[in-house]
Amino acid sequence: MQIIDLLTQIAENTEPDNASLWVAGISSASALLGALIGAVLLHRGTVRQIKSSEDVERRKLKANIVTTERLRWLQEIRKRTSDFYANLDMHYNLLKRPVNPQNNPQYQKDADDLAKTVMVECNQIILLLNPAKEDQKKMRIACNDALEFFQSCVAKRNQNNFQFDDNEYVRVKTEVFDSLTNIGVQTSKKIKELS
Repeated sequence: MQIIDLLTQIAENTEPDNASLWVAGISSASALLGALIGAVLLHRGTVRQIKSSEDVERRKLKANIVTTERLRWLQEIRKRTSDFYANLDMHYNLLKRPVNPQNNPQYQKDADDLAKTVMVECNQIILLLNPAKEDQKKMRIACNDALEFFQSCVAKRNQNNFQFDDNEYVRVKTEVFDSLTNIGVQTSKKIKELS
């Protein structure tokens, strides 16, 4: 009988019970849930990192484009101002010459062509400037002052008056160049802020 009792005992011990199935099911579900949560967290982290990298690269690209355009714009204003004053200086000195335009029609034609060039160059500079920005507004005013001074010199010249105020000319010229320097400083600050 001992053998039968022993076999009965073995049969009872090896019989499946619901508790061990539950333990196995919960263990499996926990492992799957843990893997799923890990995958979701990894995915979210990767997406955030990609978005962050994308944002950084967009800002770098924007800063590069804005910097390039601001420098191009500043160079354009500098070049136009240089051309404007080269022609204005030439015309100012030409106005001082006591030449009778009626006796020399070519002189009058050259003077008119140069005056037109000066006016166009000044207006092109003014169009490049934003009057809403204080530093650029000052340069617009300085350019307009230069044109007004130039026009007053032409009016004096037409009355055979060859005496011009050289000190006023230097003041007007200095005002434009000081304004241009200030615009350069402001532009440099803005470029550094983007970096």
